[in-house]
Amino acid sequence: RVDGVMMCGVCPVLLLLVLVHVTALMLEERTSKLVWLSGYSSQEGYNLTARTYRSMNASVLREDTVLYPAIKKTELLQGIGAHHRHGEGLMMLVMNPTTLQLTFKQVFPLNQMWGYHLDLVWQVEHLQQGSVVAFIVSGTGTVGLRDATKTMSLLGSVMAQHLSQTAHWIWIFVKGGKTILETMVPIYKCPVYGHAPLHLASIINQQFSSKLEMERWNYCQTQEALGSFCNEDKPSPVRIQTSTLHNSSLLDNIPVIITAGTRVQYLYETLSTLFAAPGLRHNNLEVILGNSSPQTTRLLNLMGIRWRSVTLHGEGNAMLFQYYRKVYHYVSKTYPNAPAVIFMDEDVQISPDFFSYMNQVIPFLLEDDTLYCVTAYAALFSPNLYNRVNTVRRGTTQVNWGYAITPSFIEEALRIWPTILDGNIYDAWLVEMVSDGRECIFPDLSRTRHFGVGLNAVGMEVERFYMPMDLVKECGITLTNLDKIPIQNWTSHISESLKEAEVLNVNPCDDGVFANLRKGSYVLPYYLAIEEDGMYYLNSYMIIGECLGFWALSESGWHEGVTKVSITAGIDVYFIGVPESDYSHFLKPNATVWNYLQLPLEKRNKVTIQSRNFYSNITEKIFDKIRRNSYVADLCFDVFATT
Repeated sequence: RVDGVMMCGVCPVLLLLVLVHVTALMLEERTSKLVWLSGYSSQEGYNLTARTYRSMNASVLREDTVLYPAIKKTELLQGIGAHHRHGEGLMMLVMNPTTLQLTFKQVFPLNQMWGYHLDLVWQVEHLQQGSVVAFIVSGTGTVGLRDATKTMSLLGSVMAQHLSQTAHWIWIFVKGGKTILETMVPIYKCPVYGHAPLHLASIINQQFSSKLEMERWNYCQTQEALGSFCNEDKPSPVRIQTSTLHNSSLLDNIPVIITAGTRVQYLYETLSTLFAAPGLRHNNLEVILGNSSPQTTRLLNLMGIRWRSVTLHGEGNAMLFQYYRKVYHYVSKTYPNAPAVIFMDEDVQISPDFFSYMNQVIPFLLEDDTLYCVTAYAALFSPNLYNRVNTVRRGTTQVNWGYAITPSFIEEALRIWPTILDGNIYDAWLVEMVSDGRECIFPDLSRTRHFGVGLNAVGMEVERFYMPMDLVKECGITLTNLDKIPIQNWTSHISESLKEAEVLNVNPCDDGVFANLRKGSYVLPYYLAIEEDGMYYLNSYMIIGECLGFWALSESGWHEGVTKVSITAGIDVYFIGVPESDYSHFLKPNATVWNYLQLPLEKRNKVTIQSRNFYSNITEKIFDKIRRNSYVADLCFDVFATT
C-alpha cells in the first residue's frame, strides 16, 4: 500500500494517476472545510467514509467531525451463482457539494450484462451540475457497463473504458468539474482502497422570487436526479401550466391516476412529460402512493398535485398485486360516474400526443363491449419495422403503460380479485382472468415509453423492447383508420386483407427475406396449437418475433392468432397461427405451415443462431474485450498519448 492505495498487480501508472489527483488538491491552501473521502472496493462489497477537517495552514490538519458514519460493506447474500448476490454491482452515491449530505444512493446490478447500463446513464444525466458523485464496485460491477463508459469518459473518467470485467474500481468526481479520485485493480481477488481530500463548496447566499422557489431550492439540496427541476441556471417551473387541447370535452370528466412509490426521480419524469402533453386537466390528476417517502410527498406538494397513500403488506409481486387492487378499489369509490379512468405508472415517458390519442379512441371503448381497454403503448413496435403514426389496431394485449378502462370493468375485476398475498402480476391477471376474450385498442407508434427498471422490468427486456420504443413527438395526430375498429369492421378488414395476400414459404429469419418482396400483402402461416395446460404453444411465434424484433413472448398484440407487421410502407406481412387462429380457413389445405421444431436439424440450428443475433452481437463485443487482456497497457498508452 502506497499513500493509502492498495496495489495488487497494477501497473505503476495507476498509482501515479491517483497521486496526481490527490497532490494537486493538497497543494491548495484554503480556509474552507476540508473533507477526506475514503473508498474501498472488493469482492466482499464496498465502503465509503467521509471525515471533515478544518485547514489551519498548509501543513496542519485538525479533525473536526465524522460527517456521516461509515457505509458498511454490503452484505452479499450467497445465491445461485454470482448473479444472484444481493447488493452486487456498481454503487452510485451522490453528495451535496456544500454539506456532503447523501442525496442519492443506488446499486446498479452491472454484474449482469443486459440493460442496466441504460438506467445508469439516465440517472447520471439527470444529476445536478456540481454534485459530488462516487462510483464504487461492490463485488462484480463492470460486466454490464458497456456503452455507459462513453458517458463516464465524457464526465472525466480516465479508466472507465479500460476496466476489465473483474475490476474493482473507485471513481469520485464532481459532475461538470474535476475528478477527485480514481483508482482500480483489474483482478477480482484484489481489493482496492483509495482516499483523497475535497474542499467543500462555499455556501452562496440565494435570492428567491417567491417562497415556493425557496422551498424548491431547499428540496433540491437534499434530493438528486430530478433533471431540470433542480437545474439552478434554468430550472423548470415548480408548477407547470398545461396546454389546451381543442375539441376534447370528453376528457373533462376522466380522472388521470398515477401509480407511484418511492422512485421520485422516475415520478418527476412522468409528471413533467404528462404536463407537457396538451389536454391534461390538472384537477383530474391524482397520484396514489404505495410505500411513500417524504421525498415523494414533498415533491408532489411543491408541484401542487393531489395525492394519497395506501398501506401495503408483503413484498415483491404479491405486494404489487394487492397495491393495484387497493388503487382500483379507491378509484371505484371515488369516481363511480366517470366514463373512463386513465392509469399511468411512475416510470413512463409521455408523448405530446397522449391526450389527443386518448380523446379519439376512448369513445370506442365506451361503445364496443368487445373491448376492455385502450392503451397508448404500441404492443407490436419494433425499430426494425415500419410503424405508422396515424393508425391503430385492436387485439389481445395487456393494458401495459398508459391506458384507460371503464368503471364497470374495474368493478368486474374487484369482484374476483383475490385478497391473499400471491405472486400474480396484475396486468397479466386482468387479461387472463377478467378480460374474457375482450381486446384493446393500441397504436402502431407509441404514445408512451416505459423507461424504468424495476421488479418486472428486468435489464434484458428494458434494452430489447422498452427503451428502443419510438414516441410520437407531435400533438394532434388524426387517426385515419378508426372506422375499422368496431369488431365487425375489423374482422372484415382482416378477412379481405388475407384473401388478397400472397402465401409465403420462406424462413422468416433470413436476411432481407421480406424487404426484397415487391409491394403488397403477404401471409406466412406458422404452427400454433394449445397445449394440455391450456397455454398457447408459442415456440415458432417467439422465434419470428426475435428475428423481426417485436414482442412475441406472449400473444400480446395479435387478433385471433393473426399478427400484422409492416416491413416497409408498402409491404405488409400477416403471420397466422395454424390451426388455432379463426382465420386459418383462408389458407389453402396444402399451404406450408412454418414450424420451428419440425425443421431439419441443420435448418433449425441455423434459425436458432439467426434468432439470437441481437444478443450474440452484443455478447461477442463483451467477450472480445474479455479476451483482450490489455486493459492496463491500453490505459497507460492513452494517458501518455494525451500528455
